[in-house]
Amino acid sequence: MLTPTVFTLVDIAFGANRADDVRRHGWPVHLDSPAVLATAAGRILLADRLDVAERLRSRPLPRFTRQTLTSWRGIERELQAVRDTGTAIEHEELRAGFSCVATGLRDPGGTLIGTIGVCGRTNSFAPGRLAGLLHAAAKDITRMLTTHHDARQPRLQPQAHPPGVSH
Repeated sequence: MLTPTVFTLVDIAFGANRADDVRRHGWPVHLDSPAVLATAAGRILLADRLDVAERLRSRPLPRFTRQTLTSWRGIERELQAVRDTGTAIEHEELRAGFSCVATGLRDPGGTLIGTIGVCGRTNSFAPGRLAGLLHAAAKDITRMLTTHHDARQPRLQPQAHPPGVSH
């Protein structure tokens, strides 16, 4: 969930044996926190919201791990790559041993309303494959938002039966 000042993790899906690893990290992240620069979801937001990225320029860039980007030149390259591809990937920049990939969720008018992403252990992480799946999921969510918005129905209302299934 995205508010004017806070980026909140709304839900997590992960293996039960990794729940503590993921939860330990401390969401929500305030948009004025440099930690947002070291997350894939945060980079999606910052690539879209130049005003937020500009506010962070006055703050020191902490090193969370050996992989954390600590120069604005590197961060600007990453944000441009996000704008070019629609995907943000980070490898062990916020937490050693974990990497993430994310893409944006947009409303029918194209405004960024959130992100969808996947984090996992770096040694078993396939960001290229996951990026395609995330883009497809984001398109489906946008299509659902558009359909429900156009029909003036509540957004993201679950269907009684999957499409093509009759009873």
